[in-house]
Amino acid sequence: MLFIISLGTALGLFVLLQTNKVNTRRMFSGVLPTQIIQPTKTLASPIQTSIMDSPDGTITLTMEKQQQSGLPTKYFFYTIGLQSDQKTIFNKEVDDTENLSIPYNAWSPDNKYVFLKESTPTINNYYVFASSGNPLYPDKQYINIQELFSEQVPDFAITDVTGWADSVLVVVNTVSKKQGQKVSFWFDVSSQSFIRLSTYFD
Repeated sequence: MLFIISLGTALGLFVLLQTNKVNTRRMFSGVLPTQIIQPTKTLASPIQTSIMDSPDGTITLTMEKQQQSGLPTKYFFYTIGLQSDQKTIFNKEVDDTENLSIPYNAWSPDNKYVFLKESTPTINNYYVFASSGNPLYPDKQYINIQELFSEQVPDFAITDVTGWADSVLVVVNTVSKKQGQKVSFWFDVSSQSFIRLSTYFD
């Protein structure tokens, strides 16, 4: 009888130990190996540079364009004089449907002003800046010719801004919204006003 009890006790202990072993293995069977995640490297896109010299060659206007997939395009504009002193003119981020550029006749004859063109799907903007990087007016860093023209001459639409006729006069070509007549204006930077001309500058 004692032998049977001892045998039963031994069998019970054996079953209990086997059960614990199975449970122990199951506790860790669902743990996955540790994964080391490497940070993704973002490569900077190359910068495209455009340069326009002033009429006398003493100052340069530089545009730097940085375009990266899925992100706004960044534009940086600055001037550099003979003393290599860099002056920031304008910075802007735009989406891929818009772009900024330096027009061919961007410099005023006396090197005091520059203008830039912004092309969008609906309208083109033309910005005038002081080449020194200082505010163009006491209350404005720059002027948007398109915006000001729409306010002052609402019956005409700008077709192009071609350049400088004088140190403070910018040639603005327009068309009548009603009659389709082509008319040129001067934009006077000093007075922020438009002067209608009898001759169209094609």
